[in-house]
Amino acid sequence: MRLARFSPTAKDDLRGIVSYSVWMWGVDQAARYRDDLERFCDLVSTQPTMGRLREQLGLGVHRIEWNRHVIYYRPLRKGIRVLRILHDRMLPSRRDLKG
Repeated sequence: MRLARFSPTAKDDLRGIVSYSVWMWGVDQAARYRDDLERFCDLVSTQPTMGRLREQLGLGVHRIEWNRHVIYYRPLRKGIRVLRILHDRMLPSRRDLKG
């Protein structure tokens, strides 16, 4: 059972990452990257405090790095809600993290 729930905005982020990855590296690599990212989010959902708390971005917001992306999330009673998945060059202060 998946404990990482993705906000609509995070789902859009993931689609964009996959689309770019298909263009750059092909369908197989894009699918592996997506699957690995989703598995990592599920791992984080089992230990939501493994990310760093960044309350200046919003109440209860955590961040954790994965490859060239940063995952912003909030812990839930069971699991996490992924708010955004941004490239490490993107500034979170310029993005909506409400999720």
